[in-house]
Amino acid sequence: MIEVEVKIIGMFGPEFVTVAQKVSLKNGARPKDALEAIYQAGAIDAEVYKQIKGLKPPYFVVLNDQTQDAKPQSIELKNGDSMSVIQLLTGG
Repeated sequence: MIEVEVKIIGMFGPEFVTVAQKVSLKNGARPKDALEAIYQAGAIDAEVYKQIKGLKPPYFVVLNDQTQDAKPQSIELKNGDSMSVIQLLTGG
């Protein structure tokens, strides 16, 4: 088992969401597993979870303070990682 801190920051629908929570995951877990764990723990509701799963740019997945250029599903999380999903606001 590994422990990962997951942070979610941004506008999802009509609300601004900020979540920071540690979750326990199986070895070999990917960001999608961490997001599902946050949802299952009740830290985000079904609508926010659905929006995050369908995110398209502009957004970032940040792992240990580094923006990930690879597709998030290709990242294998390690014990002690800190993963953030940040939805950017656009407009002027």
